This record gives sequence, C-alpha cells and structure tokens, in this order.
Amino acid sequence: MIILVTPIMGTQLLLAIIYIEGDLQRQADNSAKFLLGEIQVMEQLVGEESFSLSEAEAVIRGNYANNIVALEADKNLPASTQPFKFSFRNIAIKNAILNNSPYPTSVVFDDDDEHVSIFMRTSQGPWATRVETKNMITSKWHFILVQSFVGAIIFVFLAALFLNNQVRPILRLARGAERFRRDGKPTALRVRGAREVRRAISAFNNMQEGIAQSFEMRTAMLTSVSHDLRTPLTRMRLELAMMPDTEARKGLERDIAEMEGTIMTYIEYIRDARNEPISTIKLDDVVKEATRPFASQHPIYVELKDAGRMIDVHPDAMRRCLTNIIQNACDHGQQVLIHNHWTAEDLVLEIDDDGPGIPKDQREQALRPFTKGKQENAGRYGGIGLGLSIASDILAMHQGRLELDESMLGGLRVRLRLPIQNN
Repeated sequence: MIILVTPIMGTQLLLAIIYIEGDLQRQADNSAKFLLGEIQVMEQLVGEESFSLSEAEAVIRGNYANNIVALEADKNLPASTQPFKFSFRNIAIKNAILNNSPYPTSVVFDDDDEHVSIFMRTSQGPWATRVETKNMITSKWHFILVQSFVGAIIFVFLAALFLNNQVRPILRLARGAERFRRDGKPTALRVRGAREVRRAISAFNNMQEGIAQSFEMRTAMLTSVSHDLRTPLTRMRLELAMMPDTEARKGLERDIAEMEGTIMTYIEYIRDARNEPISTIKLDDVVKEATRPFASQHPIYVELKDAGRMIDVHPDAMRRCLTNIIQNACDHGQQVLIHNHWTAEDLVLEIDDDGPGIPKDQREQALRPFTKGKQENAGRYGGIGLGLSIASDILAMHQGRLELDESMLGGLRVRLRLPIQNN
C-alpha cells in the first residue's frame, strides 16, 4: 500500500505546490504593477503639478497606493525582511515588488504577516506605504491544497480497487502453488486477471498437471517393479527352505533379505503419506517408537525438553522420518544424541552422531534421492540413498524442513524444524 500511496500523494502535493507558487506569483505581479503604477502617477503629480501627497491620492483614487507617507530625506531605507519559508503568499509579494519596482525598494512584513510595508526612494524623496497582503493576493491557496489532498485520496482508493483486482489472482496462484507443494494433488485455478496473469495461471495449471502425471508414472513404475521382484524372491525363499543348511544357503538368504529390504525402501519412497490423517501425539512417544529398533544395539541418548508436549503430525509418516534419520546415524556412528528445543513457531529436533559426517559442500546433494555416502563410509544397515530424501519429503509435507549441520559429537547433525501449528 505504501508503494501505491507514496507516489500518488507525492505527485499531487508537488503539482499543487507548483501550481500555487505560479498562481500566487501571477497575482502578486499584477498587484505590484498596479501599486507601483499608481505611485509613479502620484510622483508626477507631486513633482510637476506641485500636488501634496494627500491631494495626489485624492486625484488618482488608487486601489493600492493609499496612506503614502513621506519620510525624512536623509532617512535610510530599512532592510527587507525574509518571509517564513512556507509563506508562499508573502514570498510572492516580496518577489513581485522588488522585481517590478523602478525605485530602490525594501519590503518589511509585520509580525502577523497580514500587512506589508513598502519603502521606496522616489525622485520626490523616500516614501512608505502599508498594504494588506490579502488585498494583493486573493487566492485561497489553502483550499487548493485540501482539494489536491482529497483528490489524491480518491485516486488512491480507485488505484487500490484496480490493483486489488490484479493482485488477487496472483495471491490465489501463490496459495495454489503452496497447496500443490503440500498436498501433491493438482487443483486447477480460475484463469482471471490481466493478460500476463492469465498466462501465468494457465502455465501453472499445465505445470502441476504435468508434475502430477510424472509422479503417477514414477509411482506406477516403482510399484510394478517392486511387485515383479518380490514374486521371484518369494519363490527363491521357498526353494532355499528345501535346501540343506549350508553356508551357501545362509549367504543366499542374506542376499534375499537385503533385496527385500531394498524393495521395501522403494515402497516407502513412493508411499503417499498425505492420505494418513493427522493425529495429536506426544513428542516423547514418537521418538521412543522410532528409537526402539536400534536401542538394544546402539547407545542412543535422548534429552528432550517438554517431552510430553503434544504435536500434530501424520503419526506413521513422522515415525518413518525419524526412523530413517536414526538409522542413518546408527549406520555411520557409534553414539547418537537426540535433543530438542522449542521456539515460538517451531519444534526444533536435532539428532547428532559421532560418525564421519558430511562435508558442507555435499550436504545439499545428500538430501537428493538415491544419494549414498562414500564407499568407505558404508554403514551397517546398507541402504540405497533414500533415507534422508524420504525424511525431507515428510517434513515438507508437514510444512517443515530438514537441515544438515556439524554435530557437537563430531559427526553429522540432522535438524528437523516442525511448525507447532501446521495445517
């Protein structure tokens, strides 16, 4: 709104000041010319016809040159006074008199600025007269400022109505983009607004349809591949069960278990957790459930503040998110520390490990799907590089975010920022 109001009000004020100064100066110049013209006529009458000043005034019956007083011949003219900076009327009067006077002249304003005294050194000696400033300038310039201000308010109101009609579709587009990011389901927006806005909305509708179709194709492909692989693996398990208990059989069973784990990871990756209802659960409960599979084999230290505080989440999705992060920590480190703090807007949950960590320039890449650590850092539980990516997607679904940092234990810190109140 400031961007809209400032230029309109500023332009209106500037134009009003320019107009007022010009109008006041024109009126002051005309009045000064009449005043000085009458004084010149009186000067001739006094000099050539031997009239007295009062007789000369009676002859011309001037509108301005009244009450002229002759001063002592050797009296110096007083210095002109400077009007107040924003006294546009008096500034115009002073400039008009000094610019149009054929005599050495000084202009002195009264303290109330309602009268101006004009001192001139004529051929008949120094003269002085006192004139009301309102008689020289009759313009009601205050009303012009008021009219300009009222006009500016009307312009701002009309511009705000017009701008609101143009901005509303853009805000609707922003909300649609946020809704699509959160839900992953395309919702066609009404195409309205200016031509450029309509083009942007149409492009957005086409884009979200294309992205949704791409997601559907990816999901269908991975689901099909996972199903097709599980069938022969099940058959292989049955065949191995009929074989003698040898080292070769145990090796094959480990390989099959690893392949089944990989398939389950793919299924987790394509699973849409948005259909799971949001529940209110204790922070402590979801953390305990996520750490339970690893607590017997790894030293996991949990230091939670306000552990009984309730949070609104998709329970299974959040458990899967924490499980992936904790598994990654156990995979590469010996010790794991889980701690948290609360801000006015977020729950900040941090999971530290003492493993090799991830270099700063590789952390953004580590959140992408199918990104695995270096081979020498391969951990106990294996994996195909989807753990942190799945966790990041789940947090984004909760309008939160996942950050990677350096751990106080020397390894990797995974920081989860979860809004306390989310949709």
